[in-house]
This record gives sequence, structure tokens and C-alpha cells, in this order.
Amino acid sequence: MASLQPIRAGRPVVSEETLLAQANDLIVRGFELQDLQSLDDLERWDDEVNDILSLINDQVLNAGLASPGLKRRIECLLELYVAVLASVSELQQSRKAQATDLRQQRRMIVG
Repeated sequence: MASLQPIRAGRPVVSEETLLAQANDLIVRGFELQDLQSLDDLERWDDEVNDILSLINDQVLNAGLASPGLKRRIECLLELYVAVLASVSELQQSRKAQATDLRQQRRMIVG
């Protein structure tokens, strides 16, 4: 995980309730995305997780937000993030294998 950094200039303070709601949304979407076959959706979710974790990091450093609920959501997001990355890797490997199979079938057909 990245080292803690102070809030960037111009970044507004966000309430803990808002951070909790955003984290919950990302957790739900992350579970749903594990079964999808869209790398674009997974990459967008990955970017959003990085953004929310950066924002939470800033808020914890500068606003003292560190409730047990927020900590649980951070832990869940991180675990889910690792699981989704594994899903992406599996999807990429599966697509490579399918492409290899198709090339072999073409060779057999063409002779």
C-alpha cells in the first residue's frame, strides 16, 4: 500500500459518512465485477478504488477519521481489490489460451 500523503492543495474535506457510502458502493460493485468478463469495467473499478483509498488516506491524516466502520471497509476493499486483480489475471490468461486454441485450429484447417 502507498505511503501516507497529506491532502493535496484544493482537495475538499469529505465527511466520513460520504466515504463510508462510497466505499460500500465500491465493495458491492467489486463483488459483482468478479463474475463479469469486461476488463474495461474492472479497470474503471480499479481506478475508482485507488481514488477512494487515496481520499480516505488524506482524510485519515488530516481530519482524524479512523472509525472502526471505516477501517473495516478499507480492509474489505483491499481484500476485494486483491481478489479482483486475481480475476483479471485469470481472465487475461483464459483469453490468451482461447487465442492460442483458435490459432491452432486455423493451422489445422488451413493445413
